[in-house]
Amino acid sequence: MEKRFLSVFNPSTGQYENVEVTEEFYHAYRRMNWREEKREQKYQRWFIPFSSLKGGLNGAFQNFHEFITNINNPENIMDANAEKCCLFKALQALEEDELRLIYYIFYRDMTESECAKLFGYSKQAINKRKKRLLCKIAELIKNFEE
Repeated sequence: MEKRFLSVFNPSTGQYENVEVTEEFYHAYRRMNWREEKREQKYQRWFIPFSSLKGGLNGAFQNFHEFITNINNPENIMDANAEKCCLFKALQALEEDELRLIYYIFYRDMTESECAKLFGYSKQAINKRKKRLLCKIAELIKNFEE
C-alpha cells in the first residue's frame, strides 16, 4: 500500500508539515478540496456576469431599471426626504400645546376622549382643534414646498 501524505499547517510551530494519512482519509480530503474548487468555479461563472451590472460610485446601479424598485428609486427617495423636511419645519412652527396634542393623538394613539380628559376640554373641542391643526400643518407644508 502506497503511503499518502498531506501538507498541514501546524499552528504551534507556524509552519506546514507533511503528515502521513490513510488512503481513505486522503481521498476524502482530496474530494473535499475538489468540491471546494468546483463550488468556486460555479460561483465565478455566476458572479462575473452580475458584477458587471454594478458600477459607478459606491457600486451604485447604472441604467438597470429592472433593479430599481419604487423603494430605491432616486426620485422617490428625494421626494420622501423633501416631504420629511417640510413636515419637520411645519412641526417646528407649531406651538407647544399643539405639538402635545399631535403627540398624544398620533404618536401615543390616544383617543380624542382620552385627550379631552388630559387637556381638560370636551371631546368636540379636541376634535375641532385636531382638524384645525391638520389644516394648519397642511398649509405650512404647502408654504415650505414653494
